[in-house]
Amino acid sequence: MQTMGVRRWVPAICALVVLAGCGGGGSQTSSSTTSSDTSSVTADGITLKAAVPPTATAGVSYSAQVSASTPGGASVGFSIQNKPTWAVFNTATGSLTGMPTASDVGQYANIVISASDGSGTASLPPFSITVRQTSSASAGTVARPAYNTGNGFFVYQGTLYDPNGNPLRIRGVNRLHWDSSSAAGIARSGANTVRWDIDFTRDASANVNEIQTQGIQNSNVPIVGNWTATCKQDTNSLNSAVSTWVSQASQWTTLDRYLIVNVANEWGPNDSTVWRDSYISAIAQLRQAGYLGPILVDAGNCGQDVLDLLNYSTAVFNSDPQKNVMFALHLYGNAQVALSNNWLPQLAQLSAQAGMVFIVGEFGPGRNIGPSPTSVTPGQIITAAESAGLGWLAWAWDDNDLANGASDNNWFSMTYQGPGIYTQPSDLTDYGQDVVLNPTYGITALAKPASIFTD
Repeated sequence: MQTMGVRRWVPAICALVVLAGCGGGGSQTSSSTTSSDTSSVTADGITLKAAVPPTATAGVSYSAQVSASTPGGASVGFSIQNKPTWAVFNTATGSLTGMPTASDVGQYANIVISASDGSGTASLPPFSITVRQTSSASAGTVARPAYNTGNGFFVYQGTLYDPNGNPLRIRGVNRLHWDSSSAAGIARSGANTVRWDIDFTRDASANVNEIQTQGIQNSNVPIVGNWTATCKQDTNSLNSAVSTWVSQASQWTTLDRYLIVNVANEWGPNDSTVWRDSYISAIAQLRQAGYLGPILVDAGNCGQDVLDLLNYSTAVFNSDPQKNVMFALHLYGNAQVALSNNWLPQLAQLSAQAGMVFIVGEFGPGRNIGPSPTSVTPGQIITAAESAGLGWLAWAWDDNDLANGASDNNWFSMTYQGPGIYTQPSDLTDYGQDVVLNPTYGITALAKPASIFTD
């Protein structure tokens, strides 16, 4: 949201080879197979082929031990001619280890092993290959794709996953004031994600500490945004925001396991190749600077242009070697046409086709309040987002309109005092009670924390 004119408040092998029954459960499973295919005999050894069914399972690590002995007890040396790309073979120990990624699912493990006892007789007996599942992901988890080299959240096939490989549906709030007393109240609400308006003129280390102590420690996934280019369309304003991110990369990337970078709040023109090309350039600069986590890109026209997303988000997403880009649509004065014309289902369909993630990054209380008014209610927007499988963030937890951080029901704050104080239901505005406490679509009813906070 554009915040100019808003009253601010400042305080004083089921791994290498996969066996039947070695699925995603937590127990270890082992089995053996013996092969005596001697069709490839060498002067001093034998080649054995082992194909162990059924197929690779993403997110499950495996180990296999290849053992052989000669009648005289001579030592045997091993080498691998063929193995899955995700498998690692230790020639000294005859061990195979590895973890298949999602791209390996469905592939059979066909391993060709050569061994030699140095005798030149090629008289080795059949090998015994023992395959053991050494660890497993929880049911429903996925492995980080190989092209994603970070250790934080990642986008894969249209879903946002946490570092454990568990899906996360964003259900949370925007926080306008970094200097407010909002942290405890947001934590009490159960929001799993908080999008922060951060003052980048402050020392970066101080901002990072705020995110760590008031967000991450409260089990909130932080989306940190730069508001300096809000509702602007010139490339210089975006470039300036990107330059700030780049110059502060050494501080912000310390949070890479948790951080989602919102490049520039609501920057960009409508339905424009300028929006496309500028964000392609911005993402390249951020990756070069060392940011490996998700990058969130807002639609143009103050965040409200769906055509930027429908026409150009795929190109922006595919430009990223990490394939770790999310996109946000903001719903205010455009909300009625968005629901009438099924914008959110269209974004969900594009997500399924192209692999990126879309969220509703902002919406307000409706009631024709604010500079971009709508009568569409928060419940209508949340319900539409949930039906389309999209995450959502309400604007805003602490957007006060009265003195001393106070608010009434005539603006966008979800809390009456503080701003941002919430210890009991009566502390919430009508808007706040609807978004937080509604038993059908409220945050407390729907939001689940990322599994990295519940390990």
